[in-house]
Amino acid sequence: MTSLEEGDYILRECDRIYADSIETVASLYRDGVLPEPEYVAELPSSPYTDVLRLYDQAIPIEEDLWLMWMEYRMRAFQSAFHANPDYTQWYGWAPLKETAVRINAEDARLRLDAEAKENTASTPGFSLALGLVAIAAQVVIWRRRG
Repeated sequence: MTSLEEGDYILRECDRIYADSIETVASLYRDGVLPEPEYVAELPSSPYTDVLRLYDQAIPIEEDLWLMWMEYRMRAFQSAFHANPDYTQWYGWAPLKETAVRINAEDARLRLDAEAKENTASTPGFSLALGLVAIAAQVVIWRRRG
């Protein structure tokens, strides 16, 4: 395999990993786990994010997409085309894969949080009962102090 073929291979693999991460974030929007961005009216590709806006996001998972695109993917394929395997691995490929793992973990965490909120909201009186228990605990503490 020539160095140009190796570079093409690295670029395709980076794009595959990046595409999987984009799909993960899009599914969070599609499923209502993440709120729609303020600029959704300007986003014809919704629920897919606008890569050019990712540097200015408040949602960490989208900031990770930005890093994958603008830093790690670029470093991986550019250094591969320059026949620099060490830089390709440690400054491109490895952080790209690490960020993809982090996005998948964040996806799982966000979904669990959303499910927990949904279950709490659907339990009638749960918040009231929890509040009454907290008040009763405070009363007991005050009486013991006095």
